[in-house]
Amino acid sequence: MPGFTKSRETKPFAVPDVASLKLRMESGGHWRVPQKKSSAVRRINHRRLSRLLDRLVVNHRWREASAVLSATFAGCHRYYSEDRRNFLIAMELQKRFCRKRNYHNLIKSTYEIWMGKLSWHKKGHAKKHLLQLELALFYLSQGKIKEAYSHTRFLVTEEFGTEPYVNLIHGLILYQLWYADLPEEMQIKGFDVHLSSDALGMPMIDGFQETDIDESSNGHVAVDIENTKASFHCSSESSVGIEKIFMVGKYDALRENSVDAFNAQVHISQCDGEEKVLPKLRDNFINTSIFFASELDKRLLPIHIKLLTEDPIQSILLYRKLANEKYRDAVKHLRLALHSTPPLLAALLPFIQLLLLGDQVHEAIVELDKSCHELDSALPFRLKARLLQCFCSGQISVISSCYESALTKDPACYYSIERLIKMHKTGNYSTTPLLEMLAMHLDSVDGKCSIWEEFASCFLKLQTSMLFHYEDCISTNNGAATTNKYCNRIPTIFTEGETGDTWRLRCRWWVSRHFSRSIYLSEIKAGEWMLLQFKAACAIHLYGPNFEYVTAVLSSLTQRGNASQLSYLHIHIKNPLNLKENLAHV
Repeated sequence: MPGFTKSRETKPFAVPDVASLKLRMESGGHWRVPQKKSSAVRRINHRRLSRLLDRLVVNHRWREASAVLSATFAGCHRYYSEDRRNFLIAMELQKRFCRKRNYHNLIKSTYEIWMGKLSWHKKGHAKKHLLQLELALFYLSQGKIKEAYSHTRFLVTEEFGTEPYVNLIHGLILYQLWYADLPEEMQIKGFDVHLSSDALGMPMIDGFQETDIDESSNGHVAVDIENTKASFHCSSESSVGIEKIFMVGKYDALRENSVDAFNAQVHISQCDGEEKVLPKLRDNFINTSIFFASELDKRLLPIHIKLLTEDPIQSILLYRKLANEKYRDAVKHLRLALHSTPPLLAALLPFIQLLLLGDQVHEAIVELDKSCHELDSALPFRLKARLLQCFCSGQISVISSCYESALTKDPACYYSIERLIKMHKTGNYSTTPLLEMLAMHLDSVDGKCSIWEEFASCFLKLQTSMLFHYEDCISTNNGAATTNKYCNRIPTIFTEGETGDTWRLRCRWWVSRHFSRSIYLSEIKAGEWMLLQFKAACAIHLYGPNFEYVTAVLSSLTQRGNASQLSYLHIHIKNPLNLKENLAHV
């Protein structure tokens, strides 16, 4: 009809079937979505929330992330029980927004909720214990040692007692508890057990940068624990070694007095029938006690060594009695972690520290010798070499071979090459193997200024010695030609066996690796003139005085008027090894 709006055509009412009516009655009069369709929708929403949460966290939009995380927890009743990412984000949010509330209690509550959500899972029992271990590790990192101990002491008594990480964390906790009971004047203020980062499931930062030789636990020089590397991120930021325990003169007197005291006791014991016991104790005290290790780094022995009595012998005996049940249990669990299958490298350094703190020097060296065969790492070789330098300094060949093995395992290790250089400067390591070790090191790293300086020095020493041999050969043969190998103008270390091919390849590679034009320009821009000087000296012996890098450095130094550096380079120019050209004719 005109004036009326045409209405929408109505459809006839459809009578539902019996099954649909029954479904509606069971759902309280509302239409219920089928279970399969409900699960699919929940999974889609969960994935969307997960992607949104990732973006918010990456952009540090923590408040928006908090709202999304709440929606995720409220809507996904089964997903987040296995989604550790959500709980880690929740703990990060609590850390940022807890304000005046107790952060540690909030984290503990989060872990309790997390463990409660695992009750329905088939492997929930095992996962709960893993979370307990993780919570103990959190407490350990925060310095809450007793709280951490309360979580791990039950784990080692159950079926998880053979797990390497359980033994590692429990051993570290016992180590810290025992250390806290030491006399206060011996403790390093704010000391935390050193834990390698691979204990947290991350690759180990194998940069064992120890303190210098004279920074020892006997107090000759104060040291700062901040300089230690490859330690757990919760290491102390406070300085240590503020007070000196022994002066150098007093230390020498201590050794002499202790020997005299031993001699006196041996004389007395011969009247008492104990002559078979005290000589053995004398060897243990004088040769293998930390009280006489004047050069042992605090990286290995984190303690202020202090006499407990005026008598040095009684002082050592009293100190050894400090190794109580906590100490023995810590040694036990760290040993289990180290010798597990596969071995746990993270346990090595704290285990050796603990043995040394208990004055078990011989046991520490034996354990390191085993670890050198069992662990595929440079760390046990470096530790073994360092202990041998302190307690068995006469074993020069063994010590140098340990550092060589460490460099073979990890050519980038600056600590090992630095120790070999120090041995070379004291006459305990020859030039030829040092040159090989330096080249191996420079294959892996750009090289510090001191490394290039020593590398150039080795080249010059070899070339000078070869010139002397050459002149001797000529004079012996009255100027006649000779085929004697010592009369060659190139050292045999560059030609024997496979070394010739190695050095030929190295010469070709290093043109772009160390001596390219772009590298030279960047070093000029950075003002690294000493580095340029020593690298140019090495390039003279590798490629000759007319090499592009050498001429560029000489030109720059001439413009700057650096007479001393030019004089240094001219010494090398007068005696160039010119390795690349000579190898081409071999």
